[in-house]
Amino acid sequence: MFWDEAARDTVSVLAGNLDDTEGLSVKGHIFVKDKGPYYEITDGLPQFEGFPPQGTRGETL
Repeated sequence: MFWDEAARDTVSVLAGNLDDTEGLSVKGHIFVKDKGPYYEITDGLPQFEGFPPQGTRGETL
């Protein structure tokens, strides 16, 4: 499954669709405002309430 947002120049792919994640790494966390209060993100990666201002391929991610 994938989706393409007209206002952005990227296509998003559900990570569960990937058979092999070799060479991929987590760059940050999006939509953290929607996480449950019992989850704590402690890996030091950038966190964004929604989409990052620069998009998911921006300089900050």
